[in-house]
Amino acid sequence: MTDGFSRDEVLRLAALAEKGSEHPVGEAIVDAAKRNRLELADPEFFQAFGGRGILARVDGKEVLLGNRALMNENGVENDPFEGKIQDLEGEGKTVMLMSVDRKM
Repeated sequence: MTDGFSRDEVLRLAALAEKGSEHPVGEAIVDAAKRNRLELADPEFFQAFGGRGILARVDGKEVLLGNRALMNENGVENDPFEGKIQDLEGEGKTVMLMSVDRKM
């Protein structure tokens, strides 16, 4: 939880953004939101960036969901999370980052 977003709100925004995606991780996020009975409308806008992530507009908010490169390209500050990102990557995990209105 950050910036006042609950776990469910983070999952809901991620699922709304990923609703148009065909990526397996995106589909898993949407499935998790459905299992949690979260309401999922269609995103207002959706754009995929191959190998980096997606940009969507949901509830009037810009949601970026993807890797470090996508965040850097869009000027999203991820320094406070860099240590955790490196730890997870060191464990061989795929790290997906999310920003809402350019804030992690």
